[in-house]
Amino acid sequence: MTSKALFRHCVGRRVFKGNLAFMWALLAVLVPTAIRLSVDGQVSGVAVTPYLPFIVLSAVTLAWWQAGLVALASALIGDALFIGVPNRILEGPSDLFAVGAFLVAAGLIIAVVQVVREMMADGHRGGINGEVTNGIIFSLRDGEAWASWKTDPWAVRLGPQEEVAAMMEDFLAQIKVAERLNGDPGLMI
Repeated sequence: MTSKALFRHCVGRRVFKGNLAFMWALLAVLVPTAIRLSVDGQVSGVAVTPYLPFIVLSAVTLAWWQAGLVALASALIGDALFIGVPNRILEGPSDLFAVGAFLVAAGLIIAVVQVVREMMADGHRGGINGEVTNGIIFSLRDGEAWASWKTDPWAVRLGPQEEVAAMMEDFLAQIKVAERLNGDPGLMI
């Protein structure tokens, strides 16, 4: 699978549902907490930073609201364990700023992923305002034939122009033979 295909597969639709989504959300909070605990006492000033990559992964693999819950849980646990007095939440200005900045960053990450997901879904539903558009668009680039669809922004390489042209001519000839054999009354022999 190409990186574009993987991106379309992951971002284009929610990957995890049901119990699998719950398990991922739990891991998305526990794993960065364990990572941060492992460096506690050696590293300071990065209380909630280890959670950010897991917010990105959650935004890609979960529904937006599930990713939002992961962000909220991460912020509260990060604050309780790594900011200010242990086991106290939002007790001072440092907590408020760190948690607020983290939640804004997490919200922006989730929103961007959601916008991309919706744009991709709109492309698969049709053109502007969801109207159905059909047809293949053939194009040439550097002697190579390409096909794309109005509903999909990515093109598919078909091969060298000469080979593709010969295959298309053969395809059209096969259609004409099939129409003659099926007795299409609209076809004059």
